[in-house]
Amino acid sequence: MQATSRQCCIYTDIFKELKQIMVEKFLIIGQGRIGKPLSLKLADTYAVHTVARSHHQYDNPAICLHQKDAATLHADELMGVTHLVIIIAPNKARATANHRQAYQESYWRICRHLADLAADSRWRYRLKQVLFVSSTAVYGENAGETINENTPAVPTTPTAQILLDSEKVLQQAFGKKAVIVRAAGIYHHASTRLIDQARQAYQHGVPSHHYTNRIFADDLVNVLYQIVLTDQPKPIYLACDGVSVSSFELLAFLATRLGFLPPACMISPPTGKKIVPNIDTGLLQFANYQAGYDEIIKNLTVQHNKKVP
Repeated sequence: MQATSRQCCIYTDIFKELKQIMVEKFLIIGQGRIGKPLSLKLADTYAVHTVARSHHQYDNPAICLHQKDAATLHADELMGVTHLVIIIAPNKARATANHRQAYQESYWRICRHLADLAADSRWRYRLKQVLFVSSTAVYGENAGETINENTPAVPTTPTAQILLDSEKVLQQAFGKKAVIVRAAGIYHHASTRLIDQARQAYQHGVPSHHYTNRIFADDLVNVLYQIVLTDQPKPIYLACDGVSVSSFELLAFLATRLGFLPPACMISPPTGKKIVPNIDTGLLQFANYQAGYDEIIKNLTVQHNKKVP
């Protein structure tokens, strides 16, 4: 039996409605060095809404920006969201004045507000994942210990405690849908702090055994992209390149690369920690600090050449 044109229209409308129901909708809170690239990457395929205090422009006009404080979001604005991603940072000016207060007013305030909104089941029924980018700072170890995903988080600073409290409030509100990504030492193309330290390290000296961990920002974006699209994510991820290196070794590498005097070595007991990641490090573009800082040095050289007539 052949369908009439009216029936075809009805079927088409039903199909459109079903398709709309099946559409994945991502809400990304925070549009900094990690949040904005992740939003752009997801927007190639999915419906993406973003939340940020300041105005942002996007190459992809399909991204919908909500310019506001995330702690003032209403349940109605979360309708249809399937993936909620929280990638925030304290206000720099406030963090300089009072670290604890800055963390309280950003991480805790926003996570607590979202947890309160979880009581409204109208928007939660489609929710698949709530991803929160935290930090390996929640591990208080500081004697060169090895940390893995099974290591209990025992913070030793007020700011790290706030991060852990923020994780817990999301886990309590969203249960297994809450995914925590503890990132270590995020650095990027414009990271020059350690280069500046390497320049002066021959004078000031560097501890021999202070262990550090890191992940390049581009790689963290790709890691988050993979996690947020995973149907069965782990409850906790440790995101770093897996190459724990002493500050002395790293600064010595930079000094050699940049022609600085070698750093003076200060013999010291082990400090810091060694993070064992549980992400797929084989997918990282910058698999170690050498690759990452070679990229940074290349970028600085390009920028310098542009300034020289």
